[in-house]
Amino acid sequence: MSEPEELVRLQNTRAGLEEESRSLEEQQKNLEDTAKVLEEKIAIGELENCNKAKRDSIRQLEARADELKQKLENLEMPESSNSINQVKPDPEVSSEPALQTPMHSTEAIEVEPEETVEVAPVEDHVIAEQEDIAQDFKKHNEKRKRRLF
Repeated sequence: MSEPEELVRLQNTRAGLEEESRSLEEQQKNLEDTAKVLEEKIAIGELENCNKAKRDSIRQLEARADELKQKLENLEMPESSNSINQVKPDPEVSSEPALQTPMHSTEAIEVEPEETVEVAPVEDHVIAEQEDIAQDFKKHNEKRKRRLF
């Protein structure tokens, strides 16, 4: 093979390799962008799951608080109705002095036994799950930070 023919062949080979290099760089850039998009989707999904678990926990706590408020109201209502039934103001006496002087009554006042309310912690597995999600998210972000530098 003559030198000019060999030079043309080598130049064609070099041009082909340069084109392949550009193609590979473009493919690498596209894959990096795809990986970043997928990482963001994963981070968003983890945050959504964490927020969902927190909303569920809040709903449970709100329901528990409403239930306890209702029980408290039910406990207070009988006491207030008992005191209203037991103390009937005399129409001839003004109500202001009656409010200032303590009531001396020989009637027995019914006292309901106090109910004890136990406060249970939020379900441990929900808290543990939230902590695991938060740790995974932190690890994921740390890995992303390391890749960028």
